[in-house]
Amino acid sequence: MIGAVAMTAGTTHTINISIIMFEMTGKLSFALPMFAAVLISKAVASKMSLSIFDSISLIRGLPFLDDLQTGYGLRVK
Repeated sequence: MIGAVAMTAGTTHTINISIIMFEMTGKLSFALPMFAAVLISKAVASKMSLSIFDSISLIRGLPFLDDLQTGYGLRVK
């Protein structure tokens, strides 16, 4: 189960799957290994490739939003 959560987190580049699975199982003993696996998986996946959602957007040719700019001259990505 921890491997499945880590794979899903790496594919989607999100960490909320760990909270969802923790609430589904309710086992506190799975929480720390699950959170650690998700954080490591997301960090490695972010360095290697785009998320599944970004890949689908590129394949379909959907436009990306430009970088946002705040009122203080700071750039937000």
